[in-house]
Amino acid sequence: MKVRGLHSYSLLGGEVVVSLFAFFCLAASSEGAEIRIAWDPNTEEDLAGYRVYYGTASKTYGQPITIGKETTYAITGLIPGQRYCIAVTAFDTAGNESDFSNEVCGVAPDSLLGRWEVEISGHDMGGAVLWFEEHTMNLGGYGLSATMELFGLKGKYTLKPDGQAEGTLIPYDLRKGEDLPSGVLSIKGMVKLEGGRINLRVYSPGGQSVFLKIRGWASLQGVVAPEGWMATLRGLTKGRVKSLHIEPFELNGRVYDKLFRITGEGIWESGGPFLIEGLFFLSSRNKTFGVWEGMGLKSIRGTLRGKLDPSTGTLKFRIKGEQGYTYVLTGQALTP
Repeated sequence: MKVRGLHSYSLLGGEVVVSLFAFFCLAASSEGAEIRIAWDPNTEEDLAGYRVYYGTASKTYGQPITIGKETTYAITGLIPGQRYCIAVTAFDTAGNESDFSNEVCGVAPDSLLGRWEVEISGHDMGGAVLWFEEHTMNLGGYGLSATMELFGLKGKYTLKPDGQAEGTLIPYDLRKGEDLPSGVLSIKGMVKLEGGRINLRVYSPGGQSVFLKIRGWASLQGVVAPEGWMATLRGLTKGRVKSLHIEPFELNGRVYDKLFRITGEGIWESGGPFLIEGLFFLSSRNKTFGVWEGMGLKSIRGTLRGKLDPSTGTLKFRIKGEQGYTYVLTGQALTP
């Protein structure tokens, strides 16, 4: 006896199957977030029911929830934005319990309108994740850009039935929690739930000029990048990267979906060593934008743009430094 095909309809990120319809139909509640799961039914004649296990770490669960023979369940009262891992077992009329099903992990939804993956252009350039909380009318998010670097977003919004949106937006330093000098910005544009498209203009204080343009789409699934790479670096000279690692960005115990840290070390053809370090945003369309620091690269500090395709295990980043130096990093994942 074993439970087969467990999947989640409302987790954000992680190795899960997500249903867009079910996610947008989640009900806001002061009692917390909700995750809905489903699995393939067992066919044993002596099947008595199922037990749902969940916790905040992989394969580390609390007391199970015992249910009947139904093959869907909604776990309620969860912490919005918290990552959960879930598994299910089956038990028979004699009390025998099966092994755990496959495990699904992801982040409990913290907004009714879902998360939106956006590109930033205008006076700045970068990528971000946004969410709109329908029950509080709060706007939140985080991202990475050339001038704001690693930032968070907070604000308020209104949304009309035709999709017209207005509101205020305050960027802040994600590491320090301090508001950035840009102050309170105003936003106007369209948020189309049907079709999952967003197009906003962000205006400077007083609404006198367009400060940023935000365009994107509803994006519920997380993005996974291979960890180990072999790579080369080309610029004024050529270098071989001996070790290149990409890992999810984590801050204060929280993993930020679509943000990744890249580190490595290598040797120039001339024999000199170099170290590399950067942080980038990876969209579900494989586009990247990031900030870069290089030690031994003529102290390059600047921006990173390009593509990383997890399905083929390839990357190509163009690194542009503040002093005009340009390098191209190309790589192949060791395990696509």
